[in-house]
Amino acid sequence: MRNIFSLLIITIITSFGFSQNGEVISEENGVTVLKVWGTHAERGFAQGYFLADEIVDIWSNYFNGIYYEYNYDEAKAIISNTDNFTIPTEYIIEAQNVLLGMTAAGWDMSAADEWDLILMSTFLDIDGILASSKSINGINGLGCSTYISWNNATSGTSLDGKSVATRHTDFGAGNGLIGNDVIVIHIPSETDEQPWVNVGYAGMIAPLSAMNQGGLGVFSQSLNQTADLGYGVAGQNYEPYWFTIRKGIEKRDYNNDGYNNVLDIKDAVLSYTNGYAIPFIFTSVAKSTSNDSSLIAMIGEISPNAPITTFRTTNFDDAIPGDNIYSANQQIARNNHLDFCARYNSMIDNVGTGTGYDAQSHWDFTKEYSNSNTILVGVDNIQLMQYIPEEQILTYAGYTPPSTQAYLSPTLTIDLDTIFPVYTSSQTNKINNNELSLYPNPSNDFLNIKTDNILKVNLINMNGNIIKSYKFNNSNFEKINITYLNNGMYIIDINTNSETYKKLFVKE
Repeated sequence: MRNIFSLLIITIITSFGFSQNGEVISEENGVTVLKVWGTHAERGFAQGYFLADEIVDIWSNYFNGIYYEYNYDEAKAIISNTDNFTIPTEYIIEAQNVLLGMTAAGWDMSAADEWDLILMSTFLDIDGILASSKSINGINGLGCSTYISWNNATSGTSLDGKSVATRHTDFGAGNGLIGNDVIVIHIPSETDEQPWVNVGYAGMIAPLSAMNQGGLGVFSQSLNQTADLGYGVAGQNYEPYWFTIRKGIEKRDYNNDGYNNVLDIKDAVLSYTNGYAIPFIFTSVAKSTSNDSSLIAMIGEISPNAPITTFRTTNFDDAIPGDNIYSANQQIARNNHLDFCARYNSMIDNVGTGTGYDAQSHWDFTKEYSNSNTILVGVDNIQLMQYIPEEQILTYAGYTPPSTQAYLSPTLTIDLDTIFPVYTSSQTNKINNNELSLYPNPSNDFLNIKTDNILKVNLINMNGNIIKSYKFNNSNFEKINITYLNNGMYIIDINTNSETYKKLFVKE
């Protein structure tokens, strides 16, 4: 199942004055894996440059083609109206720079603006308002699902109690969408953000599925329409759901509680009190290091109508036994619906004790019993993926043109630890605080280092590249000049005769 690929670096300097800030890591199995770094503007530019052909294909043939064949202008007018939706400024800037990158790649984008790009990440939110105005006929028919297991469910196997999430994306295999799968690995230079991965399609800058360096993953699914869910209403100033999810994943610690766990996603969803224009489900997973299962796995059911948010963990009886949780596209906890669909019953009927999972058996079980293409029939399986937070392993299979479903397609496995920068998380960098002093932090001129027997110090950028190295002779205090650095976040790697320390610092 696993085929770890080697790194192929492509870096181009353009006439726009931006370093391209991008590396195409792989194009194996029809999936483009792109690493981008820098500010939102720089990362947007890199996406536009490297993915220009794919973005044009999706925009012209799918969104401005079969999806909104008769009402594209109406859809764009809805999302660009600030009375309807609030888009965080940094994502508008990113979208604008995607267009600049596409122009630098040779495309004439004069007929498009940032709202064409943002539409691609908000089309389901737009559909909520279109449906309420009778411009479309409902939004059912999606079949996404996610199965998460941890602790007792994976103990006694190679996972040894670690958490694992396996996820189907089931949607129409439309012309323009299929064949443009991308996995974009973001390395932000913003000091309040962390490296994260967007698993989706070219040009969609808000994530359908995502995971971050702190070991938090989230997978979104449509909540099939029933009378009590409701549709969005024009003029309510919603936040598009996928952008909310991006904030929860992208921020270094969204709720500032010192941990990356499912509460970051929950609190991001709760933070926008105007609510959401479309019924949605999110399923989130974190590392299994917590003793509290409610911090490891959580499912949220979101609706335009009250109750706007409903959350469930294994404390809620969903008929899946043990340390497992599952979501498809129906209401389970919301108003205590317990709406077990065909796939849900398939999982319940075949899960047994829900124990003994390793990565492969978890993949195989979800592939067999939660697959819309075989259980619901007629719904395409366009993505199948698995994420193991503690190992930072992402395995992916996409729909292979012209007609091979994702669950039958070759897989691509990425070891994210080999791509992310050399630190692990803001929490990990606190472990040696009693033995090492680094101050002031932030600093605009000098860093003071105080610890025993300093031998070597490396200054490293957020792309993992060493900027400068210093050698010392078992000193206990050193002062490092950082005036030459651009403002932003960096890593300092301090080697002593007994320890190696890696800490984050900010140059102001």
